[in-house]
Amino acid sequence: MKKIIEFNKINFGYEKNLPILKDVSFTINDGEYICIVGHNGCGKSTISKILIGLLKPWSGEIKLSDQIINQSNYHLLRENIGVIFQNPENQFVGLTVEDDIAFGLENKQIDPLEMKKIIADVSKLLKIDKLLKLGPQNLSGGEKQKVAIASILAMGPKIIVFDEATAMLDPKSKNEIKNLMLELKQKYHKTIISITHDMDEASKADKILLMNKGQVQDFASPLDIFKNVGKVKDAALDQPFILKLSMELNRINPHVVPTLNSKQLIKNIIDLKKQ
Repeated sequence: MKKIIEFNKINFGYEKNLPILKDVSFTINDGEYICIVGHNGCGKSTISKILIGLLKPWSGEIKLSDQIINQSNYHLLRENIGVIFQNPENQFVGLTVEDDIAFGLENKQIDPLEMKKIIADVSKLLKIDKLLKLGPQNLSGGEKQKVAIASILAMGPKIIVFDEATAMLDPKSKNEIKNLMLELKQKYHKTIISITHDMDEASKADKILLMNKGQVQDFASPLDIFKNVGKVKDAALDQPFILKLSMELNRINPHVVPTLNSKQLIKNIIDLKKQ
């Protein structure tokens, strides 16, 4: 697979001699869905801010599609990476939904006719096409977050960072956004990076970047990460319920395969009963 983002020995802190990130290295491939997890203060959101160019590391190297990012081309990060923050209120800049989606396009001087098509396409994808004339005061939290996502998608980034974007949402809206992340990866071939405390969401990722005390503790498949009980506890995280259940059943019957997939677990149990 083609590499799209590389962090090589990145170090950064907000205060001198107090590093938040310590020799952080990882590689993300084009079209992958990556979840970054870890306890509060481990450096997850700092990684996202460095990714989009809001912060510059003390040392280390960032590559975007094999191109080393430096002082002269830092704009490439902002042009290719979009970010959705936790609070959609912080990203709403227009008087209406339509104005908000158009804001970035206007700054890029997109032709008005093309702009209308882009707005129509992204609002339809997000199922907010009937909200275009409404102001933010008329929207729910989930709708505001969809508008924020639509505004980013309209700009056409290759990579989208969701920085705890579901943390303030109700369960229904949270599931809609999580399903959207999967759709953006599978149907639109976007590279998705989600910073999350939601272990159910993380279990559906291609890989999990496990951060602990500013360092990469592991970078592997969700099953490999969550099966390591010691690492999960050390990072103050919890195993997803399905994996807990399947591992407990595996202790009773070794033929039950530990899994993160509920359908796979049910099938496994049914097949064992038939034997």
